[in-house]
Order: sequence, then structure tokens, then C-alpha cells
Amino acid sequence: MKSQELKLIADVSRACISSGIDLIFEEKEMLYDPYADIYCEGWFDETTKLMVVASKQAPQDFIHTLSHEYCHLLQWKEGCKVFRTVNRSVDIMEDYLAGKLKRNKTVNRAINRVRAMELDCEKRNIDLLESYKLYSREEGIKRANAYIYFYSALKETAKWYKRSPSTIPEVLFTMPINFVNNYEISDDLLALYKKYCY
Repeated sequence: MKSQELKLIADVSRACISSGIDLIFEEKEMLYDPYADIYCEGWFDETTKLMVVASKQAPQDFIHTLSHEYCHLLQWKEGCKVFRTVNRSVDIMEDYLAGKLKRNKTVNRAINRVRAMELDCEKRNIDLLESYKLYSREEGIKRANAYIYFYSALKETAKWYKRSPSTIPEVLFTMPINFVNNYEISDDLLALYKKYCY
């Protein structure tokens, strides 16, 4: 690993300790999130005080996931409104994924709120990774946009991804290099997500 990647890992580890958060690296490419009942690369839970990251990802993907989950910790510590008010929306989204709810206005609003919280997290993540000189801003924003558009695909499919869109070259190629105002998904982009992410 690069020295800046090791520095980020050490800094995140120290921040977790000082915040009373247990940081766990699991030697897997994807890990099971029992709260959401999905497989993903990492998660942060302020209630159980856990941050868990799959460490068998490609090094760049591992660093991206670690810093993303750390940014959720920062949202929590700062009392960020989009983080503080999202729990009920996460529950609704998880019920939709589990087939307990049909898509309706409440589900759409809930997923939009989760997407807004993740967008705030990704913007923080871009700044963090850039401060460590680990990504170019353009590359980071393309990865972030791929993840944020995923929440619009989720509305349409009621499925969590099997492959993270932020790691798929065919998806990244189509992503804008700036954050956008509207993350509703086009039919062509949805088709791309269906082809490569599920």
C-alpha cells in the first residue's frame, strides 16, 4: 500500500478509537450487513458503535470504502441533519428491498432521503481522499455519482447491487465529472446498471 493509504488507515483507526467505535476489517470482498440484510463493502452503525469494512477488495476500492464509512462517522459526530434524520427512511428502504412494501410515494421519498444522506457522505469522501492525494477530484466524483445513481436504480428494481457500480468501468465511463442536481435515472443508464450490477 502507498504511504498515504497507510496514513489514512491509521488516522481512521485513531478517530474510531477516540469516538468509541469498533473498527473491524473482515477478510472478504463483500460482507453481510445484518441490519440491512444485504451484502456490501462496508457499513457504519452508530447504535452498535461498529464500522466494518471488507478488506479483500482491490486496494483502491478498500480505501474508498474505508473513507466512505469514516465519513458516515463524521456525519454522526457532527450531528449532520441528513444523517440524523434518515433512520426511518432507511427502514422503509430496507422493507422495500425485502419485498415487504410496494413502490409508492413514501418509498420514493425514503429512498430520496437516503440518497441525499449518501450524497453528503460522498462529497465529504471526495474532499477527504483528495486531502490525502489518493484520487483526482474527477475520478472521485465519477465514482460517487455511480453510487448515488444506484439509489435511483434501486427505486426501479427493488434490488441491492451484487457488484458495486462505483467499481464497474462501463458504468464509470458514463458518469458526469461534476455532481448534478437531479439523480433520477434514464432508461439507458438503468439498463447499464441492470446489466453490470445485478
